[in-house]
Amino acid sequence: MEGRGVLVLLVAGGEETMSPRELVLAAFEEVVFLQDLVARVGLPLPVVWEIVLSLEKEGKVTYFSWRGKTVIMKRR
Repeated sequence: MEGRGVLVLLVAGGEETMSPRELVLAAFEEVVFLQDLVARVGLPLPVVWEIVLSLEKEGKVTYFSWRGKTVIMKRR
């Protein structure tokens, strides 16, 4: 299902799917470049950025520019 932004996990009881929001949060531990995050989750850049902005408003992540690249960092 790559490219559609859905991750299907095989679990003992069957399949479990993750929402795009859950997919973005699960795609990195602490820090990631925006372009790497887009590649990992298989969603279009505007969709990932919208999710990042939503998560930032909730206080779950922060973002900043470093050497011309956007960095996403989870808050603790």
